[in-house]
Amino acid sequence: MTRRGGRKDVINRWQQLHLGRKITSIIHEPFYKFLHMPSQAPISVIVPAYNAERFIALTLQSIHEQTLPAAEVIVVDDGSVDRTFEIARNFNVRIIRQSNMGLSAARNAGIRAATQPWIALIDADDLWARDKIEQQWKALSLCPEADMISCDYQRIDSRGHLLDLPKFDPHLRRQYALAHGLPLEPSTTVFKKVSGDLFPLFSLLPSAILVKREALLASGLFDEKLCCTEDLECFLRVLADRSLLVIERPLVYYRRHEDNLSNNVLEMHLALEEVGEKINSSVDQYVTGVKEAFQKYLLQSAIESGRQLIDRQQFAEARTLFLRVLKKKYLWRPAFLFIFSYSPQVVFKGALKIKRVLVRMKIINEEMQFCLLKN
Repeated sequence: MTRRGGRKDVINRWQQLHLGRKITSIIHEPFYKFLHMPSQAPISVIVPAYNAERFIALTLQSIHEQTLPAAEVIVVDDGSVDRTFEIARNFNVRIIRQSNMGLSAARNAGIRAATQPWIALIDADDLWARDKIEQQWKALSLCPEADMISCDYQRIDSRGHLLDLPKFDPHLRRQYALAHGLPLEPSTTVFKKVSGDLFPLFSLLPSAILVKREALLASGLFDEKLCCTEDLECFLRVLADRSLLVIERPLVYYRRHEDNLSNNVLEMHLALEEVGEKINSSVDQYVTGVKEAFQKYLLQSAIESGRQLIDRQQFAEARTLFLRVLKKKYLWRPAFLFIFSYSPQVVFKGALKIKRVLVRMKIINEEMQFCLLKN
């Protein structure tokens, strides 16, 4: 029996697999576009905007530069007092102006006014890759009965520079996809039935979502009483009895900057707890198993949010979150972080760097082993 060449052989086989997929894609793509690609997609793009003058021109430009254009773009100016309206009207878009009612109300206004059967959401500071709509429409052609299509994203800062990738474990994702989904292409999977344990593994970022308008309307749209995380709550309702297509490719650039709502870490977690209470009170409206999955997600969110607060030297808020976790369930990680929050910053940051290196090495190793086993 011929012995494999260990780690070097694994890397070589992974590179061959990647090259093979690339060649197949290059050959297949022109034929696909010629036979299946419409001149424009029957999609209404909804852009809620509040005092968005800083980034909205770049956002609208990324929409208009799509390789497959959307039929309609609607900007909902949610009571802006800056130049948002003046900038938006320089683009070929419909503009709806309303008094400031919040993000959910702005999205809902756009969805109600839309004329197309599909809705693509994008926040006024995010960007799309040029082929975002094309790739999602291509995936839809593989499974026309799908109700929602999602994709991965990359984080960027206020200047457009790439930050870290979302923390999705590729090994766990592939295991879950093989067990519960139907792979359509190497990076595309359809889930005919969505369960609660899916959403921590795959992106439900609004700017990454393409969804049937009738599905949003039938599920009740976004809850305008929720101040944060209203998008996750809405999508868990939409997917209660509908299918989801997932593209494991980053086609969206999610901008992180000082004005993000998500910058208030403690407030974001408390909003998540509010969503958890809503789910518990009407669990039958959501995807199967969401109650248990969301409780687990809340614990993980509290730990991660507490760690971020320590990074910002907001120690009292961090300990508040760790104690909230420990009152519900004793876990070694929040207990360790609670104690560690009293140590000097240089010690904490050094330990954090070591942990990140070890986690990254583990993910890379598991990914290469998965590619080897698959082939």
